[in-house]
Parts: sequence; C-alpha cells; structure tokens
Amino acid sequence: MTTKPATSTAKPAKNKLLSIYNRVMGLTLILVIAAAITFGVLANKYRTQARSLSEQAATATAKAIETRANTWCSSISASNAEAIPQLYDDYKNASEQLRQSIDSQCTKRVTTAVFMTTYTPDEIVKLTDECTRNADGTVVTCSGTAELYRDKADTLTSFSNTTVVLTIEFSTDETRQNVTHVDKDVVTLTVPTDGNKIDYTFDLPYDAAWGAFYKITPQSFFPNE
Repeated sequence: MTTKPATSTAKPAKNKLLSIYNRVMGLTLILVIAAAITFGVLANKYRTQARSLSEQAATATAKAIETRANTWCSSISASNAEAIPQLYDDYKNASEQLRQSIDSQCTKRVTTAVFMTTYTPDEIVKLTDECTRNADGTVVTCSGTAELYRDKADTLTSFSNTTVVLTIEFSTDETRQNVTHVDKDVVTLTVPTDGNKIDYTFDLPYDAAWGAFYKITPQSFFPNE
C-alpha cells in the first residue's frame, strides 16, 4: 500500500506594504478623477458665464446704438431744420454700426439731411411775391406763389410734400443793402413735390420807417415723408 505525499494548501503571505500602496494609489486615482470632473464642470460653468456676460454686453451695446439711432432720426424734423447740417455731420462721423442702425430706421430722413445740407432754401424754392400797404400804412399784405424748382422736385418725388417757411425783410433802398427790419416765420407753406405751384398770402404790421422796399425769401424747407 502506497501513500500519497501530503500537499500544502497554505497561501503565500501577502505583502502588507504592497496592499497599502495599492489602496493609497487607488484612493489617489479616485481623488484625481473627482478633481478632474470638478474642474471640468467649473471650467464649463465659467465658460458659460463668460459667454452669457459677453452676450449681455453685446445686447446692451446693440440697444444703446438703437437708442442713439432713434434719437438721431427723431431730430430730423421741420422744427429742427437749422440743426440738420450738424446732425448730418454727426451721421457722417458716426461708427459704422450706428450709421447702419440709422439707415435701417429712417432711410428717408438720411436723404432729407443730405438734401438740406447740400442745398439752401433759395436753391429749392421758387417764389413770386407782391406786397401792398393798407390805407393808413400800418399793415402790409403780401401774396404770391411758391413751387419747387423742377430739377429739385424730380429728386423729391418720393416725398409727399415739402414744408416751406417764408421770411420777409424791409429796406430803405432798392438794393436792400440797408436792411431795417426782418420778420421770420411769416407763413408756413406745404409745397407739392410734383412741381405744381401753390398760392400764399399773409398780413403783418408795418412801420413806414422800415422803408418801402421788401424781399420775401424761403427761410427753411423740409421734405415730408
């Protein structure tokens, strides 16, 4: 009878230092991964916040430009005719974004500004006139016709009509080099842009000391949309 040699089932002893090292490294790896995830989340959050702030700034800038453009467009009016040349200079010197905003909001008013800066009222409006004094010489009555010069009327056909304000000056000599009195805003006319004439008339107080000579001229004009 033979007997089998006994086999050993004992497990080899673990290396305690290696086990501790593995646990430490595993924990470190977990911490590194967690940190990476956290940093990634924070970085994405900051990118989103930065993008949001940038978009808000762009929106605020766009609104500011729109507001400035609206103010410019509102300033182009018949009552503000004397300031329009300066407003056109402001338009020419404005940033490209502001000019584009103005163009999109009020193209016709830009055209008006160009027209009013390029031409004087005398170059736009043609007048006839006749004035007479009443019996005691204290009131003068003036009448006549107003029309746009043909070439200017053709340019303004896209406008409904043109507001024209007249002024009269008096002088003691026929050359009117010695102007003694000026009355502004004596009458406001609505002149058609189709080249047709309109009639006008007005009365105003008169003093013989102003002289017997007079001249009626267009004081301002404004093309109406």
